[in-house]
Amino acid sequence: MQNSDMAFFHKATTIFCGSLDLHKVLQLALEFFEGYMPVDSVTMSIYDPDTRTILKIDSAGTAGLQMEDESFELSDEAVESIENEDDGVVEILNRLEDDVLGRLVLEKMGKKELSVLILTLKIDGQKLGVLALAASGHHQYTKEHARLLELVHDPAAIALSNNLQHKEVVKLKELLEDDNQYLNRQLHHIAGDEIIGSEYGLKHVMEMVR
Repeated sequence: MQNSDMAFFHKATTIFCGSLDLHKVLQLALEFFEGYMPVDSVTMSIYDPDTRTILKIDSAGTAGLQMEDESFELSDEAVESIENEDDGVVEILNRLEDDVLGRLVLEKMGKKELSVLILTLKIDGQKLGVLALAASGHHQYTKEHARLLELVHDPAAIALSNNLQHKEVVKLKELLEDDNQYLNRQLHHIAGDEIIGSEYGLKHVMEMVR
């Protein structure tokens, strides 16, 4: 790896692994990438095969060039395209309308001309999600842009993995809090049914009440 690549990788690692606030991370990444290639938005998303949907985890960039929907369902053709895609780490889509999934993205964003770089993120060989850079206009990206983006795979994958795990921890914490509140309500309900003194001087009163 050349010195310039090492510097690029080091800065990207500092950005992607510097915070659990993914929106902040992507905003900093956007500003960083702007120094090396055309980019108007940066998005991290995952594919849920059970619901056949793309789920946006977070994004940053120019209004109108970000996915507004948090998720969108895929057509049969788009699902097949995702499940049969090759093992290439970075995909260059300089005419998004020529791609099956790209056409759905354009439809959601209401854009006609858009170029996208898609970095597939993997952990231990398993697909985790994607980091997508988008720029307005056709033919915005080159093989050199793709090569540079590929350098940030590991820190970007770690950032996405950490964010998903953090969200899972928060979700479990909220479930535990809900369970504790339910148990507390049940205990108060049980305690309210047991009036002190019902077995002593107030026994006959309790019997009349019942």
